[in-house]
Amino acid sequence: MQQAALGKLGVEPLEATEQEFVEKLRGRKARIKSVLLDQHVFRGIGNIYADESLWRAKIHPLRVAAKLSAKEVRALRRAVQAVLNEAIRLRGSSVSDYVDAEGRRGTFQQRHRVYQREGKKCPRCGAVIRRVIVAGRSSHFCPRCQRGPRGAGAADRGSGGKRG
Repeated sequence: MQQAALGKLGVEPLEATEQEFVEKLRGRKARIKSVLLDQHVFRGIGNIYADESLWRAKIHPLRVAAKLSAKEVRALRRAVQAVLNEAIRLRGSSVSDYVDAEGRRGTFQQRHRVYQREGKKCPRCGAVIRRVIVAGRSSHFCPRCQRGPRGAGAADRGSGGKRG
C-alpha cells in the first residue's frame, strides 16, 4: 500500500540523476516555482526550500521550466540537493511552531537568504528582496540576482543592475 502511494509521487530530488532532473523539467510550460512545488514532479520540495534553491541557482520563480538552459537546470539540481541536505542536517526550518520528530526546533531558518525576507537586502548583491505569488504561494526572490522572464511586469522582473 505504501509503495503504491509513493508511486504517485514524483522523483526524490536527493536521488535524482542529472538526466532525471532534466527530464522532469523538459517541455513543462509551468513556472519553475510551480514545478518544484508539484509533488507529482518532485516529492518533498516545499515552499521554503523552493525559494532558497531558486535563489542559490539565480533563477527567478516566474521563469518557465522548459525555457531554462542546461546550465541553469544543472545549477538548480545542485542547489535543490544542497538546500535539502542542509535543511535535513539542521532539522528543518522552524518559522512558526514546527518541530522535528523528536520535538526539537530546526535551525535552517537561520540560513534563509530570501524566504520571508521581503524588503530586506539580498545577502549576495544588496538589492531589496521582493515577493510575488506563484501557484498560490508567496515566492521571495532577489530582482537583481534572479532576473525575471521577458514579458513579466517590472516589479516581477527586477530592474537595473547587472546579472548576479
